[in-house]
Amino acid sequence: MSSLLKYRELIKAQNLNVDCPSIAEEAEISAFRLCFEPIDDISNFLPNIIEDSLLKKPPRRLLGDKNHCEACGLSFFESLNGCKELLKIFPRLSHTNVSQGLLKKSDGLKGATDHKGHFVFFEYEAAILSSKFSIVYTR
Repeated sequence: MSSLLKYRELIKAQNLNVDCPSIAEEAEISAFRLCFEPIDDISNFLPNIIEDSLLKKPPRRLLGDKNHCEACGLSFFESLNGCKELLKIFPRLSHTNVSQGLLKKSDGLKGATDHKGHFVFFEYEAAILSSKFSIVYTR
């Protein structure tokens, strides 16, 4: 399987002054992600920059190269509660579901997990994450 990043051209287009991803490694982890129904909806596994454009959302106000880098990856949580908290804090989010799946080392690079259990994942070219996830919660 290829270890080229799926969105490497998007990352390159950001003209970042930092390595992107900076601190990331292959890992096997159960992960949770906000999503739409059905699970194979085209926008469910897109980086924020692409998803926002597809859904005709205004551009995010991204401060600094680190945030621009992270917007080129996929946002995940290590627990269902992490996603539920996000839905509670931001009730106007258009996502109404949470999916769960197993990310494998062959799928990409996992960034560091923050204190809320959130991490950014950078997919490899051959990864098809929608086939690994299923909806586990609907608000």
